[in-house]
Amino acid sequence: MKKGCRISLLSLFVVLSLSVFSQTVWTSTGNPIIRHLRTADPSCHVWSDGKLWVYASHDQDTATDYASMDGYHVFSTPDLVTWTDHGEMLHSKNVPWVQGGYMWAPDCAFKNGKYYFYFPSKDKTGGFRIGVAISTNPAGPFIPEANYIQGTSGTDPCCFIDDDGVAYLYFGSSKVARLKDNMIELDETPRTVNYGTTGLSFEGSWMHKRNGKYYYSWTDFKASEQGLYSMGDSPYGPFVYKGAMTGRPGGAQDHHSIFEFKNQWYYFYHVGNYNGGSGNRRNVCAEYLSYNVDGTIKRVVYTSKGVSAPAPQPLRLPGKIEAEAYSSMSGINTENTTDMGGGSNIGNIENGDWVEYTANIDKSFGEYWLAYRVATVTSGGTIDFEVNGNNLGTVVVKNTGGWQKWVTSDSIKISLTGGVDTKFRLKFKGGSGGLLNINWFTLNYIDPTALHPVNEKLPITIFRNSAMRELSFAGIEPGTTINIFNANGHLVYSNQAINELITINTALFSKGVYIIKLQKENSVAIRKFNL
Repeated sequence: MKKGCRISLLSLFVVLSLSVFSQTVWTSTGNPIIRHLRTADPSCHVWSDGKLWVYASHDQDTATDYASMDGYHVFSTPDLVTWTDHGEMLHSKNVPWVQGGYMWAPDCAFKNGKYYFYFPSKDKTGGFRIGVAISTNPAGPFIPEANYIQGTSGTDPCCFIDDDGVAYLYFGSSKVARLKDNMIELDETPRTVNYGTTGLSFEGSWMHKRNGKYYYSWTDFKASEQGLYSMGDSPYGPFVYKGAMTGRPGGAQDHHSIFEFKNQWYYFYHVGNYNGGSGNRRNVCAEYLSYNVDGTIKRVVYTSKGVSAPAPQPLRLPGKIEAEAYSSMSGINTENTTDMGGGSNIGNIENGDWVEYTANIDKSFGEYWLAYRVATVTSGGTIDFEVNGNNLGTVVVKNTGGWQKWVTSDSIKISLTGGVDTKFRLKFKGGSGGLLNINWFTLNYIDPTALHPVNEKLPITIFRNSAMRELSFAGIEPGTTINIFNANGHLVYSNQAINELITINTALFSKGVYIIKLQKENSVAIRKFNL
């Protein structure tokens, strides 16, 4: 039979057998993302519909080895919260050349208006080969080619399509070959990838590209540091070895895919320690992934929260904003908070990183108090608060004594205008290495009729007795000058404190807004009050 031709009756059978199924829809609440069946080896892609599609192998609930893996599933999500299982998209019983089972880690690619699903399995002689199935729909049904791709061997295919449209197939033990434009034949003899080091066990090739650099990653399944990668200037290499992105996931070996979705990079993998799982009964998980300024990858932190979150709601100000509720970022990770009753914080923050938030402001304009809940074992650097590229205020972060020892920073006053979808960016500056972690920050509106501190160096409490028409100052340092101005800026009262409690009779003051200015040497505090 001519290579690449399809069997019409087989094709019809595959379409009929795969086109009828019951979709499962669920809301992700953390890791694992997929819990209703065992899935592994996630291959993740964002297609033209804007959704994330995950193609995964299928472990059996009773599996004690990898021989029974079969029945690939495909999942999609528009937001990493609501997920759909589109059902079984390919099974070994529909593939002519395989012996059955052994349907291991797959990948998928889109070109020429079609989706090409690459999968490994054992042929009739017992050797592993790479097959391909084709569909015009990302969810399938996928129709397998009658034979495997000639010239392939081994497992774990990864198809990478470069910016120029040329496709490359990675497979086996660090092999790569260019594909013909038909996507079902090799266009050259496979070559061995020079990934920049030697002496490692090797499986699960993955390729992604960012800012003109090629990232070749894989798994050393025998080591404790498993997610490894190298960087280069060509899909062939040579590559410069950069080491581990992460360690061994719980109960399983690492097998990852790396991709960008809605301006954020992600690391998908699997674990074997969920609900009676094992290395042969795995579940797909996900984490955020970020980069250093030089393009190297920051270490991925395994978490129970993963990338899931409640359905996004507009942030509202004034108020408290959780640091991990950002709309976009560069260079940071979300991690579990250990000493504040749980929750999450952003961390691994280095010089040049930033994080951005979108919020609605309840007031159209005005003054706000800004403070951060931070933790660090370094000097901490600084945090610039930017709106539309303009820095409205900088907070200096001091050593708190621990990466999870949380302290609220000094408050600073900023002025801004607001409206729907106002974007705030926190920009981090400092030396080399980690700077700080942030748990949350507060932006509170300054009511011009209320009393608010400006400088924490003057920790003064003010009491107003409306019935007695008195204004009292407690905790004031002797020698502090007290000046009161009316709304027109005219001085209506001036005195110097001689003890810690001063009471002023305001009976002679007219109704309106007044400003109190307290000053001792270089420390100044300003209060507003309304009579």
